[in-house]
Parts: sequence; structure tokens; C-alpha cells
Amino acid sequence: MTAKGRPQPTRDSKSSLYEAALAAVQDRAEVARAKAAARPRLARRFPWLVSVGAVGVAGLVLLLARPTWLVGPLGPPPETPGVSAASLRLSLLHNRELVRHHLRRTGSAPLSLAEAGSTTPGIEYRRTDDGFVLSGRAGDSLIVLRSGDSTAAFLGNSLSRLKGRGLQR
Repeated sequence: MTAKGRPQPTRDSKSSLYEAALAAVQDRAEVARAKAAARPRLARRFPWLVSVGAVGVAGLVLLLARPTWLVGPLGPPPETPGVSAASLRLSLLHNRELVRHHLRRTGSAPLSLAEAGSTTPGIEYRRTDDGFVLSGRAGDSLIVLRSGDSTAAFLGNSLSRLKGRGLQR
């Protein structure tokens, strides 16, 4: 009873339970903070460091191994002998046109393919009494183009070989 004679109101059980639960949660939070403060910083970061380290090691392994599924093939596949010969035939024709253009422009045959404007390696140029000869090697074959040779006869099926080279396996 209070001083004035009134009975003191009883606290309901819900508010008592709420206060007890709140105190337990606060106590648990304080214990967790105390444990975290007691642990060294490295121990708190250890799982994160392990994860970053594992990703780094995996990246290093991929960088050194360079698997084809990641970086693609190292280079184009080697050309077949037929495709290599067809490519050389086109290069010889191109260089013949450079020499012919030089002849028309200057009135004399060039002393070298470089003078005619060619930068193609592996092609030899030789002046003859009736014109000139271009030659080059494709594998074991020596391919020769004379200044008067027919373009269609020289090319043969070279264009179809080059066109179908991506389809060959």
C-alpha cells in the first residue's frame, strides 16, 4: 500500500517478460562486443584474408597456365600445303602487277622488287631477255610466274582453295 492508502497497481506479466528479454539481448550484445574487442584484429579478418588469398592463388594459376578456354588459341592453325601455295600464287600476281606498274610509270624494269614497291618477303625477282620472272617457295614446291603467263591459268583453283580454307578441318 501507498502512503495515502491506495493499493499499489500490480505490474502485468507481459511488461516484466519484455524487460527481461530486453535485458538478455543487451547482455548478449555486450558479451559479443567484449569478445570482439578481446580478439586480435588479424583473427577478425582471417576468413576474409583466406578468401582473398584463395582467389589470388587461383588467378595466378590461371595466369601462368593460360588455358585455351580462357585466352583462346595461341595462333591460327597451320596452313595446309594447298592453301599455302594458293596464297603464294596470289602474292606473286600482286607483285607482278607492281612490277608492271613500275614499267608503265618509268619506262624501265625495276632493279628489285623493293624498287617496284613490294614489301612481300620470300619472293625473288629476276629480269630476263623477254621480261621478268617472279618465284617463291610454298613448303617443298617452287612456284614460278613469268611476266607473260596467263593469270587464269596460273591461278587455277587457288581462289576456291582460299575461299574454302575456313571450312577445312
